[in-house]
Amino acid sequence: MLTSLACLPVTAVCFWMSYAEYKSLPIGTRIISVECIVTPKGFKTSYDTGVSITSSANNTQGVFGQCAVGLNRKLLLRNYEVKRNSTQPMKIDGIEVPNGHDISERLWGHHIYDDAYDKSVP
Repeated sequence: MLTSLACLPVTAVCFWMSYAEYKSLPIGTRIISVECIVTPKGFKTSYDTGVSITSSANNTQGVFGQCAVGLNRKLLLRNYEVKRNSTQPMKIDGIEVPNGHDISERLWGHHIYDDAYDKSVP
């Protein structure tokens, strides 16, 4: 599935709770299941209207999607990041595996196992 919604970090603890909630969990706590519902609302794409016109026009498109429940329990899935061609947007230049370790840095502002961060909090 080639969509930005396919790369939600639902397996990362930092996606579901704050750092304070994570640190207050008792030792031995485990997550049994989580549920994530994504509802796309629609989007607009801009495209050149012609050679003689230099401005762009917007095209409102409906959302067409699929529903999948529990795929991470049934299949071995892996997210990939797509490198697009800057001059030909529909052409894919390459695919690489994203670094999952920086998800907590993006959501919390620091790494999940950063012990120095706990000492810096007043």
